[in-house]
Amino acid sequence: MLYRFLFPIVNWLVRVVAHVTVSGVENMPRGGGVLLVSNHLTNLDPLIIGMCFKRELHFMAKIELFKNPLLARVITALNAFPVRRGEPDRAALRQAEALLHGGRVVAIFPEGHRSRHNGVQESRGGIALLARRAGVPILPVGITGTQHLRARALLRWRPWRRPHITVTVGAPFTLPHPDGRPDYSALAGVIMGHVAELLPSAYRGVFGE
Repeated sequence: MLYRFLFPIVNWLVRVVAHVTVSGVENMPRGGGVLLVSNHLTNLDPLIIGMCFKRELHFMAKIELFKNPLLARVITALNAFPVRRGEPDRAALRQAEALLHGGRVVAIFPEGHRSRHNGVQESRGGIALLARRAGVPILPVGITGTQHLRARALLRWRPWRRPHITVTVGAPFTLPHPDGRPDYSALAGVIMGHVAELLPSAYRGVFGE
């Protein structure tokens, strides 16, 4: 209920403070499980990506956000569930896999944390393990400009020079099935490579070359 109520408001607010360009939303499959992956610039990224789609998204979010009971209730109502970063979190992977098998869209930021310099960072192999186990399409999303909505940047905000935010949705894809034991780190690189292709060169980070 809160999800459906809040995202139209977020849509309006973001378009008030910034010029927003969204393209490729037609690439979102109309039904079935979908694993959405994106680069990560600010804590606002889930809200901004979520407002772009008619289908509800379920977000894997760092467990630190759930330590505040009030915040935990709000983000849980917004379809977020916790994950422990920096270690294999089997419970979070099982929950994500169950959602995907149930026909839901699960959104993950494979880098694990926000990019300080806006460029794509290396991701851990857990995203590839989840993608292989769930066997659902992977939907790459590239986002730019949300760093201009950080608190310090907003102090310089003026209505006549609103920042530009872009959300670009690529075509869904599936991972290859190599012979032998899969290299999940390499497959995670394949996933983030699809995201990097949607971004301007200044945002490609480790995929810049």
